[in-house]
Amino acid sequence: MFYDEQGDTKTEGAMSLLYLCFSHENMEIMLDHETLFGTVSRTLRDDYKKSIDLTLYLLNIFQAYSNFTQFHEFLSNN
Repeated sequence: MFYDEQGDTKTEGAMSLLYLCFSHENMEIMLDHETLFGTVSRTLRDDYKKSIDLTLYLLNIFQAYSNFTQFHEFLSNN
């Protein structure tokens, strides 16, 4: 959904991804996805001025991971 040109589709994808962050098990599984956080980072960098809702969802995804010290190294790399 992050590759779609429609801002609403990207926002819906970010909202769904944030929902998955509510479970610690899902968070660990998402870390195994090699391109996921690169895509989230790129979307944030490219579209932060276009949609405040999208920006907030993406930042909340990173914030959810920052609550756990075991993910800090991963976050600093991305």
